[in-house]
Amino acid sequence: MPSDNGTLQSAVASGVGRRRFLAFSTSAAVAGFAGCTHLMNSLGSLVLDDVNLFNETNEVRAGSIQVTDPNDEPVLDEQFELAASDEEDDAGSEGTDDPDENGDTTYGDVLTDAGAYTITLDLDEDSEINGVGSAERSVDVTAPADEHIVVGLGVGSSENPIEITVIEELSDLEDAESSS
Repeated sequence: MPSDNGTLQSAVASGVGRRRFLAFSTSAAVAGFAGCTHLMNSLGSLVLDDVNLFNETNEVRAGSIQVTDPNDEPVLDEQFELAASDEEDDAGSEGTDDPDENGDTTYGDVLTDAGAYTITLDLDEDSEINGVGSAERSVDVTAPADEHIVVGLGVGSSENPIEITVIEELSDLEDAESSS
Protein backbone atom coordinates (compact mmCIF):
# COMPACT_ATOMS: atom_id res chain seq x y z
CA MET A 1 0.00 0.00 0.00
CA PRO A 2 1.57 3.33 -1.03
CA SER A 3 2.16 5.85 1.71
CA ASP A 4 1.34 9.53 1.63
CA ASN A 5 5.00 10.13 0.85
CA GLY A 6 5.35 7.82 -2.18
CA THR A 7 7.26 8.74 -5.32
CA LEU A 8 6.12 10.15 -8.64
CA GLN A 9 7.29 6.98 -10.32
CA SER A 10 5.13 4.80 -8.07
CA ALA A 11 2.24 7.19 -8.68
CA VAL A 12 2.50 6.62 -12.41
CA ALA A 13 2.85 2.88 -11.91
CA SER A 14 -0.22 2.65 -9.67
CA GLY A 15 -2.19 5.02 -11.87
CA VAL A 16 -2.22 2.68 -14.85
CA GLY A 17 -4.55 0.27 -13.08
CA ARG A 18 -3.66 -2.76 -11.07
CA ARG A 19 -4.23 -5.47 -13.69
CA ARG A 20 -2.58 -3.55 -16.49
CA PHE A 21 0.36 -2.72 -14.26
CA LEU A 22 0.78 -6.32 -13.13
CA ALA A 23 0.66 -7.46 -16.74
CA PHE A 24 3.82 -5.57 -17.60
CA SER A 25 5.52 -5.08 -14.24
CA THR A 26 7.33 -8.41 -14.43
CA SER A 27 8.83 -7.45 -17.77
CA ALA A 28 9.75 -4.02 -16.46
CA ALA A 29 11.40 -5.56 -13.40
CA VAL A 30 13.48 -7.88 -15.55
CA ALA A 31 14.45 -4.97 -17.78
CA GLY A 32 15.30 -2.85 -14.72
CA PHE A 33 17.55 -5.54 -13.32
CA ALA A 34 19.28 -5.74 -16.67
CA GLY A 35 19.86 -1.97 -16.61
CA CYS A 36 17.44 -1.37 -19.47
CA THR A 37 15.04 1.54 -19.13
CA HIS A 38 13.84 1.29 -22.71
CA LEU A 39 11.02 -1.10 -21.84
CA MET A 40 9.91 1.03 -18.90
CA ASN A 41 9.84 4.11 -21.13
CA SER A 42 7.88 2.26 -23.82
CA LEU A 43 5.30 1.21 -21.27
CA GLY A 44 5.12 4.75 -19.89
CA SER A 45 4.35 6.11 -23.35
CA LEU A 46 1.23 3.92 -23.37
CA VAL A 47 -0.24 5.45 -20.22
CA LEU A 48 0.98 9.06 -20.13
CA ASP A 49 -0.92 11.93 -21.75
CA ASP A 50 -0.20 15.68 -21.93
CA VAL A 51 -1.22 16.32 -18.30
CA ASN A 52 -1.24 13.49 -15.75
CA LEU A 53 -2.68 13.83 -12.25
CA PHE A 54 -1.94 11.10 -9.66
CA ASN A 55 -3.24 10.71 -6.12
CA GLU A 56 -0.82 8.67 -4.03
CA THR A 57 -2.47 9.43 -0.71
CA ASN A 58 -4.74 7.17 1.29
CA GLU A 59 -7.66 9.62 1.03
CA VAL A 60 -9.93 10.83 -1.76
CA ARG A 61 -8.71 14.20 -3.10
CA ALA A 62 -10.89 16.69 -4.97
CA GLY A 63 -10.18 20.07 -6.47
CA SER A 64 -9.42 21.82 -9.72
CA ILE A 65 -6.52 22.05 -12.12
CA GLN A 66 -5.87 24.89 -14.55
CA VAL A 67 -3.17 25.11 -17.20
CA THR A 68 -2.33 28.20 -19.21
CA ASP A 69 -0.21 28.02 -22.33
CA PRO A 70 2.78 30.20 -23.31
CA ASN A 71 0.34 32.83 -24.67
CA ASP A 72 -1.43 33.06 -21.27
CA GLU A 73 -4.48 31.35 -22.80
CA PRO A 74 -6.30 28.79 -20.63
CA VAL A 75 -5.95 25.33 -22.19
CA LEU A 76 -7.25 23.24 -19.28
CA ASP A 77 -9.72 24.07 -16.52
CA GLU A 78 -11.15 20.95 -14.91
CA GLN A 79 -12.59 19.76 -11.62
CA PHE A 80 -11.40 16.38 -10.37
CA GLU A 81 -12.10 13.84 -7.70
CA LEU A 82 -9.47 11.14 -7.36
CA ALA A 83 -9.93 7.95 -5.38
CA ALA A 84 -7.44 7.11 -2.66
CA SER A 85 -4.54 5.10 -4.02
CA ASP A 86 -5.56 2.11 -1.90
CA GLU A 87 -9.20 2.26 -3.12
CA GLU A 88 -8.57 1.78 -6.83
CA ASP A 89 -10.54 -1.06 -8.32
CA ASP A 90 -8.77 -3.84 -10.17
CA ALA A 91 -9.85 -2.44 -13.54
CA GLY A 92 -7.80 0.70 -12.98
CA SER A 93 -7.35 3.48 -15.46
CA GLU A 94 -7.56 2.71 -19.14
CA GLY A 95 -6.54 6.23 -20.17
CA THR A 96 -9.97 7.63 -19.43
CA ASP A 97 -10.83 10.99 -17.96
CA ASP A 98 -13.16 9.33 -15.41
CA PRO A 99 -11.72 10.44 -12.07
CA ASP A 100 -14.42 8.78 -9.95
CA GLU A 101 -12.97 5.27 -10.24
CA ASN A 102 -9.22 5.83 -10.16
CA GLY A 103 -6.49 7.58 -8.23
CA ASP A 104 -5.40 9.14 -11.51
CA THR A 105 -6.69 11.04 -14.47
CA THR A 106 -5.10 12.24 -17.69
CA TYR A 107 -5.84 15.12 -20.03
CA GLY A 108 -4.88 15.22 -23.70
CA ASP A 109 -4.68 18.00 -26.27
CA VAL A 110 -3.24 20.47 -23.76
CA LEU A 111 0.38 20.93 -24.85
CA THR A 112 0.35 22.57 -28.26
CA ASP A 113 3.18 25.13 -28.32
CA ALA A 114 6.69 25.17 -26.91
CA GLY A 115 7.17 27.58 -24.03
CA ALA A 116 6.25 28.18 -20.39
CA TYR A 117 3.02 26.60 -19.14
CA THR A 118 1.57 27.55 -15.76
CA ILE A 119 -0.09 24.81 -13.76
CA THR A 120 -2.37 25.79 -10.87
CA LEU A 121 -3.80 23.12 -8.63
CA ASP A 122 -6.34 23.95 -5.92
CA LEU A 123 -7.54 21.24 -3.56
CA ASP A 124 -10.91 21.50 -1.85
CA GLU A 125 -10.64 22.46 1.82
CA ASP A 126 -11.29 18.91 3.02
CA SER A 127 -8.73 17.53 0.53
CA GLU A 128 -5.68 19.43 1.77
CA ILE A 129 -2.53 17.37 2.31
CA ASN A 130 -0.67 18.23 5.53
CA GLY A 131 -2.33 21.66 5.46
CA VAL A 132 -1.26 22.32 1.85
CA GLY A 133 -4.20 23.09 -0.42
CA SER A 134 -2.66 24.52 -3.55
CA ALA A 135 0.36 24.58 -5.80
CA GLU A 136 1.35 26.70 -8.78
CA ARG A 137 4.33 26.22 -11.00
CA SER A 138 5.53 27.42 -14.35
CA VAL A 139 7.25 24.70 -16.37
CA ASP A 140 9.09 24.85 -19.68
CA VAL A 141 7.84 22.55 -22.41
CA THR A 142 10.26 22.42 -25.33
CA ALA A 143 8.75 19.50 -27.28
CA PRO A 144 4.96 19.42 -26.77
CA ALA A 145 4.50 16.23 -28.79
CA ASP A 146 7.03 14.35 -26.65
CA GLU A 147 6.71 15.81 -23.15
CA HIS A 148 4.22 15.27 -20.33
CA ILE A 149 3.29 17.32 -17.28
CA VAL A 150 3.02 15.13 -14.18
CA VAL A 151 1.25 16.34 -11.04
CA GLY A 152 1.65 14.08 -8.03
CA LEU A 153 -0.47 14.43 -4.90
CA GLY A 154 1.17 13.03 -1.79
CA VAL A 155 4.46 12.28 -3.48
CA GLY A 156 6.60 15.13 -2.18
CA SER A 157 7.84 15.99 1.26
CA SER A 158 5.39 16.61 4.09
CA GLU A 159 6.01 20.37 3.67
CA ASN A 160 5.52 20.21 -0.11
CA PRO A 161 3.26 17.21 -0.84
CA ILE A 162 2.28 18.33 -4.36
CA GLU A 163 4.89 17.92 -7.08
CA ILE A 164 4.65 19.29 -10.60
CA THR A 165 7.24 18.32 -13.18
CA VAL A 166 7.75 17.81 -16.91
CA ILE A 167 9.06 14.54 -18.25
CA GLU A 168 9.74 13.12 -21.66
CA GLU A 169 10.00 9.49 -20.58
CA LEU A 170 8.92 7.57 -17.52
CA SER A 171 12.54 7.13 -16.41
CA ASP A 172 12.84 10.94 -16.20
CA LEU A 173 10.86 10.74 -12.95
CA GLU A 174 13.96 9.33 -11.24
CA ASP A 175 15.89 12.48 -12.19
CA ALA A 176 13.00 14.69 -11.03
CA GLU A 177 12.87 12.91 -7.66
CA SER A 178 16.60 13.17 -7.07
CA SER A 179 16.58 16.91 -7.82
CA SER A 180 13.65 17.73 -5.48
